[in-house]
Amino acid sequence: FMLMAGECAASYIVLPTVYRIHEAPDEDRVEEAFDMLEKSGIRVKSTHDICNSRVIQKLLDQIKDQDERNIAASIILRSMKRARYSVDNVGHFGLGLNGYDQFTSPIRRAPDLVTHRNIRMQRDNKFNVRLVDSYYDEIDQFCQHATMKEKNADQAEHDANQFEMNRYMSEHIGEKFMARVVYINSRGI
Repeated sequence: FMLMAGECAASYIVLPTVYRIHEAPDEDRVEEAFDMLEKSGIRVKSTHDICNSRVIQKLLDQIKDQDERNIAASIILRSMKRARYSVDNVGHFGLGLNGYDQFTSPIRRAPDLVTHRNIRMQRDNKFNVRLVDSYYDEIDQFCQHATMKEKNADQAEHDANQFEMNRYMSEHIGEKFMARVVYINSRGI
């Protein structure tokens, strides 16, 4: 229902508003992810149209019953661009939607409230169309600010998780653990 509400809001609002956008990934990054899946022993059917959200979903559906599904989803997710807020509606690749307006999420209150205000202004015919350019700029600045704050919150969560993991592991130095490597890059495993 949340997704349907966001899609309905995006199709209703004609004022500059807060869209949640997710651009299509770069084909090279998706190819690298597919190669990593193959090297990890996760067999996937190949396709020519790899930068298509339905193709990627079908790929995940192929391995839905395997233990490796979470690993595969993580690898594929890393190949994607980050979703962000924008006044320009370019669609939401990950959701496969042409438009998605931030409308009901309890996590992102400020973007929700802007959308609710826009719906009321449009519904009640209380928007001065002569101010559309300045309102567009205002919403654009808000979207950039909301995206930055979301990144800050994500970084704070990551830092807190790292701190707690390090604290926990410091009590187990020298012990052996069974583990599964799910990702390797130049900075770590």
